[in-house]
Amino acid sequence: MIRIGLSSSALLTRGSDEVIDFAVAAGFDAIEWAGGAHLRGGDPAAAGSVLMSTLRAGLSVASFAPLYKIEPGHRSGIDTLIKEASWLQAPVIRVYAGSRSASGACGERERLVAELRRLGDLAGRHGVTVCLSLGRNTCLDGYGSAGRLVAEVDHPFVRLAWEPLPGAPAAESDASLAAVAARTGLLLARRCDAEGRGGPLREEAETWARRLELYRAAETDARMSRFVILGRTGDDDEEALRDDVAFLRGLTGLAPVTAPRPAEVLFA
Repeated sequence: MIRIGLSSSALLTRGSDEVIDFAVAAGFDAIEWAGGAHLRGGDPAAAGSVLMSTLRAGLSVASFAPLYKIEPGHRSGIDTLIKEASWLQAPVIRVYAGSRSASGACGERERLVAELRRLGDLAGRHGVTVCLSLGRNTCLDGYGSAGRLVAEVDHPFVRLAWEPLPGAPAAESDASLAAVAARTGLLLARRCDAEGRGGPLREEAETWARRLELYRAAETDARMSRFVILGRTGDDDEEALRDDVAFLRGLTGLAPVTAPRPAEVLFA
């Protein structure tokens, strides 16, 4: 079952109560709470307060998204953040992983894979899934590198937070999602060109219809929620968020479409 969540990072200047009020009024099902902006790190009482306010408003917590990059040898920070995700009853913690050197190599890859497996074990004990976001200069800086890393980790509680890359052709992006849909724990709905400028999702209506169906087709249990997260890019306003959530809601009842064949070059 696809549900639509608002990333609180889209409303950084608003307080948590204002984020909740907006999410309800705009028609969201859930909120992805951003660390730092709306949560005091390491404070179970604060996390519990945000959780209860979210639930009282009729929303659920889709994800916890601290701005954090997992690196081998730096354990205490991420271990604490996984606990914070559990305080929020967030099914997902969304983070980045690894760093690329100036030569383009992903440093300490074997140690990174081992650390991600360890974190998968820890997160699983708390009922949380670690979802890795694509990010420049990380070990998931493209579709191919992202697919290869999660396949190598091969852990049920380590998955991808998939999103379209700026400027990537729709066919390439869709082929990537088709290839990794079964390992995708979050779908980030955003539209931006090569320069990072955003735009309305409805301008790519057919593309997003395909992506939602690819994502939904990978469900293992139709009773479990699969979240699509809206977090705007560029100079966007609340009206744009309202338009995007209304557009996505209109797509969730569409009939399945034929998935594109994954492009082998993405995983070469």
